Amino acid sequence: MKILDLALVFSLCQLVFAISRTTPPSGAKIVRAGSTASGEYSTVSAAVASLPNDSTSQSIFIYPGTYNEQVYITRSGPLVVHSTISPSCPCTHTVAFIKIYGYTTDIMSYSANQVTIQAGVTAQQAGSDDASGTVRIHKNDFKMYNVNVKNTYGPGTQAIAFSQYGSRVGLYAYVFDGNSIILASDATSSTLGATYLGRPWGAYAKVIFKNTVVTAPMNKALWSEWSSATPNTSNILFAEYNSTGSGVSGATRPSFATILSASQAAAYSISSAVGGDYASWVDLTYL
Repeated sequence: MKILDLALVFSLCQLVFAISRTTPPSGAKIVRAGSTASGEYSTVSAAVASLPNDSTSQSIFIYPGTYNEQVYITRSGPLVVHSTISPSCPCTHTVAFIKIYGYTTDIMSYSANQVTIQAGVTAQQAGSDDASGTVRIHKNDFKMYNVNVKNTYGPGTQAIAFSQYGSRVGLYAYVFDGNSIILASDATSSTLGATYLGRPWGAYAKVIFKNTVVTAPMNKALWSEWSSATPNTSNILFAEYNSTGSGVSGATRPSFATILSASQAAAYSISSAVGGDYASWVDLTYL
C-alpha cells in the first residue's frame, strides 16, 4: 500500500488576502525545534506530555521546523495546538477542542506550511497499523491546521502517517470536495502509477470524492481491492463525481467503483457525512 504524505492544510478565516499565524496565542504551550528556553518544548510530544490530565482547556503552538517523532494524543480534556494567528483575523471558537496549528505565513496555501511532523515506522516494527502512525489521535474533539504529517519509511510495507480514533475530528482541507490531489515534490519514483483513491479495510467502507482535480500519476484503476485473497469489495461505496485532471485521464475503474450523477452527488453533504449537528463543532469559516 502506498503511503500518501498528508499535507494537512487549513485556513482560519476565508479572506482574499494572505493571513499569517506567526505568534502563539496567550497561554499556549510553545514548541520550537531545538529550544532549551524555559517554558518552551523542543518536541511536540513533550508539549503534549506536559498537559495536565484534567478537563481544562489547553493549547499548543508549533514554530517552524521538521519534528522527527511520533505524536500520540489521548488526553480527554480539550486542547488547542496552534501556529500563530494574526491579530487581523477576528476568529473565535467557543467549542473546546484539541487543535494543532502549524506556523504559516499564508493560512490559505499548503505551500506556505512551515511545520512538518515525520517518522518512518512500519506496522511490522510497531506491531499494528495504528501504532505505526506518525500522529495518532485517540480522543474525541480534535482539529489540526497547517501541519504536514509524513511517514517517511517509503514503499514496500504498511506504514501510515495519521491514525485517528474518535468523534468530532476535523482535518481541515482534508475534505475531498473541490480539492486537488498532487504528487509530493519528494515522492519516490515507485509512487508513479501505484497510488489509489481508496482501498477497503472492510465491508461497508464508504469514500466519496466530489469535484476533485487529480494531477498525481494514479494507478489507472483509481480504486484498489484489499487483496486478491480478501478483496473486501462487497457492500462498499467507492464513488466519484466530476473528477478531472491528468491523473484520472484514461482511468479503467473496477466494477465496484461508482460514478455519481449530479443528483446523486448532491445527496452527499457535510450533514449527511457527520450529522446535522455539525455546526456545533465544525469550524464554519472553512466551509
